[in-house]
Amino acid sequence: MVSTDEDAGTQLASGHIFVDHGDEFRRRHAEAFAGDVPAAVTIAASEWALDHILRHGGAGYLPRRMVREHIASGRLHAVASAPAFGRRIYVVENARSVRAWSWYGAALGALG
Repeated sequence: MVSTDEDAGTQLASGHIFVDHGDEFRRRHAEAFAGDVPAAVTIAASEWALDHILRHGGAGYLPRRMVREHIASGRLHAVASAPAFGRRIYVVENARSVRAWSWYGAALGALG
């Protein structure tokens, strides 16, 4: 979880934006925050959620690859005590085609 407030705790508050990352994430999030008030705002796309949080403040679960530079610049802060949720990333490739792409290995590495 990342937040615009560097003192944010893990209890979900009014500034929490629920980013819908699919069925498995919804289930695990509900288990982790069973006693908390649901988020007032739900956004289905990580990019839109990041834009909303940066513009209006708040907190939410976003992929590390999307928030690294914002954490480094101090615009966002990792909520260290928040539970972490993994997410699978799938890549479909044509093995013959990707051999010629010098950038491909680095792009796959950036997904993690």
